[in-house]
Amino acid sequence: FPQHGFKAEFSGGQSGSPGRLWLDDGHRTSINAKLSSGSIDLFGMTSFDGGDSDPQAEMDAYLETGVYPSADEFIPDYTQWIDLALSYNTDTAIFLGWHWTTNNNLFSAANFTAVNEFLCNYFYTSVVLELRQLYPDTQVLYICYGPVASKMRQMYEDNNLPDITNMIGTAPTSLFTDDLGHAGDMLKDMMGIIWLQIIYDPPPFFLQTYTNSTTPWNKNSVRDITTEVLAFNEGYNLKELAPPTNAPTTMQPSQQPTVTMSSSPSMVPSSTPTVTAPFSGGICFPSESLVQVLRTEERGQKITTIPMEQLQIDDFVLTATKDSSSYERVYSFGHYNPNLPKVEYIQFLPSGLEISANHYLYRMKKESGKFVPASEIEVGDDLIVDARREKVTEVQYVHRRGALAPLTSSGTIVVNGVLASTYAALDEESILPSWIQNQFHEWSHFVTIILRCHSWITSSKEQHTADGLSIATDRLRSATIWYFRQSSMVQSVLAIWLLPILGLMYGLEQMYNNNWWPFLFTAIIIILMSSKRMKFHKK
Repeated sequence: FPQHGFKAEFSGGQSGSPGRLWLDDGHRTSINAKLSSGSIDLFGMTSFDGGDSDPQAEMDAYLETGVYPSADEFIPDYTQWIDLALSYNTDTAIFLGWHWTTNNNLFSAANFTAVNEFLCNYFYTSVVLELRQLYPDTQVLYICYGPVASKMRQMYEDNNLPDITNMIGTAPTSLFTDDLGHAGDMLKDMMGIIWLQIIYDPPPFFLQTYTNSTTPWNKNSVRDITTEVLAFNEGYNLKELAPPTNAPTTMQPSQQPTVTMSSSPSMVPSSTPTVTAPFSGGICFPSESLVQVLRTEERGQKITTIPMEQLQIDDFVLTATKDSSSYERVYSFGHYNPNLPKVEYIQFLPSGLEISANHYLYRMKKESGKFVPASEIEVGDDLIVDARREKVTEVQYVHRRGALAPLTSSGTIVVNGVLASTYAALDEESILPSWIQNQFHEWSHFVTIILRCHSWITSSKEQHTADGLSIATDRLRSATIWYFRQSSMVQSVLAIWLLPILGLMYGLEQMYNNNWWPFLFTAIIIILMSSKRMKFHKK
């Protein structure tokens, strides 16, 4: 978000609540000066001053009566600030944030979570919805970031938060810095990600790319935290007429549009929700992507350009390396759903290639090249297009119909003239050793010898789920993730058996250049000979 900027007014504890800041002449004057510029796109405030209220007692009372405590006395704390902001800029949007309960050390992890979720829904029902009714022409966003602390505390107690060594201690390695509940560094970073995602509503792969390339924290932890907290907040800013799934059914949801990403926050309603890959590698190319196929007709062989949605298993499609090209059999579709609507892709110009963010492309640097995720390709980079180098002049984000992931014998494919891999990064890529991450395309091609062998056995009878996922591909992905989540000892023992088998299969495949009959015959002979030798040694 290169044009993102903010101005903050800070006061610790309850003195930082909207009502207290208004009553403080110094703070009110400072905030007024910021708003008076008329350039504030989004004006945010935190929770009200609840005084000595007991959140546990309030939750217990709600569970008995089904009625939230009244927050009417706090509404003016917000309306006076909103009126001031709108007096300088009628297009200013508002967002309200709710934190976690203080003195969390007095709660168990489960009760800490329950109280925080209660407070989130209480503030939404009693304050946010009331302000949306009072200001129907103003966007009022709501971000409940308290569950970030709940999720992280539960993960810490379950020993699933490797970056955090203490519940309370120094900021770099602790969840909280004191008994009151001030945030450590990781907790602050996780809240920042939640805020940016909800305020800007960027394409889903932005969060994935940021997490993979920027955050210093464990990637699995970041994904688990942000996924759960964003899902919890999902109902609070929906345009549709349906209550949040995590909120009491008495709530009336917002009819305000959500924010979409631009150079600054805007008031444009979100369109149909976009779709992200159920698993990496599942969504790769849209249906209207163009590929070349070699087909045999009565008059001989013919090269034809077709939309990818017309591509079939056993078609021979154009593939390439940096220096040569050939036509290879499509042996599988990792994902086949040609009519899936509103899928998000990156578009590269001038080639017009559209591809998912985690899918690998061949990028040239000086005289050498490497397969890298499409999300890493920037303006000025060189791609291989029509067997020559071509500079990317523009990168943009589009929504297209369809999700297709054809697999070929060499692991490459030419789409819209551009050399691409048939593989995409795992969502769980951080569990892989660094040497695999650096050579992911090559490693993927080695491991998928299993799929190529499977395709020969099953011929063209590939099975997909209702969503279009290849069952064989998904099982291999799950097995891979399981393997790398085991201890180093278990991985080593399994590798002693797996690597020779995979190496044999892969080597024979290369030797016989994909002619499966001699490959299979040779493999069976070698395995039988090895088996007899083992029996001989046992005797």
